[in-house]
Amino acid sequence: MTAVTQSLPAEAASVAPRWGGLGRVRSIGWGMVDQALSSVTNFALGVLVARSVSVREFAGFSLAYVAYVLCNGLVSALVSEPLIVRVGTLDDDDRASKIKAAHGTAFVLSLAIAVVVGGAGLALPTPVGPALRILAVFLPGLLLQDVMRMTFFATGSPAKATANDGVWAFWQAALIVPMVAMGTTSVTRLIGAWGAAAGLAALFGLWQVRHLPSPNGTRSWLTGQRDLAVPFLGEFGLTTGAFQSTFYLLGLVGGLDLVAGLRGALMAANPLNILFLVVPPLAIPAAVRLR
Repeated sequence: MTAVTQSLPAEAASVAPRWGGLGRVRSIGWGMVDQALSSVTNFALGVLVARSVSVREFAGFSLAYVAYVLCNGLVSALVSEPLIVRVGTLDDDDRASKIKAAHGTAFVLSLAIAVVVGGAGLALPTPVGPALRILAVFLPGLLLQDVMRMTFFATGSPAKATANDGVWAFWQAALIVPMVAMGTTSVTRLIGAWGAAAGLAALFGLWQVRHLPSPNGTRSWLTGQRDLAVPFLGEFGLTTGAFQSTFYLLGLVGGLDLVAGLRGALMAANPLNILFLVVPPLAIPAAVRLR
């Protein structure tokens, strides 16, 4: 969640990726801190839900979280990953306009995806349906916040990404701790607090970049990035997408208890993913610059 503080050509130079010498070391360090912060907060949310609700309700939360991962992967493949590759090859004017178009595309996609998720939530029974419905309400903020975060990595400002994730963590604590203290936690309330905090972080990200998303550039962005977006989307579908989708298949075949058990076991390995998750957003822009 770092900032692309450039919306005008004169300001755009300051968003140029910075990857030389000490700057590269600092970028890697901030990237590790940011990913650790993101992983720890998500892990803490999962643990809190697991300790606060029944097994079936935890399964409902798990399937809602899987839906978020799938939606986020879709937006990342269409927006964030192409932006990471492209931004280092653009001049200042093009960089600023492309970033605005990318954010606008993410916003439009997030609204469309939220409608689909909300519709699925209406069709599915408790506990999955209510979890998906509340997720749909806050999904645009969740997805846009992650795009902002990846933008900051792409422009060589991981410290700003960390600041943005810090805002998300702060508001999660501010909204969730009172619930825990009063004993009023539930799956929908916890998802709502998590999503509302992400929405506030997304607004903070827009303040950081000093511009609003540009939905008018959605069509041109999608057509212009097709050569990258299609392979990225295929890769996601064959790897993370396929794996995460199996949670729904397991729910149909083995029941919600099996989903809850598997999700709980995987949560324990979540902190080990920090290095794996932090390398691509930092390495790809550097490789593009070197090329």
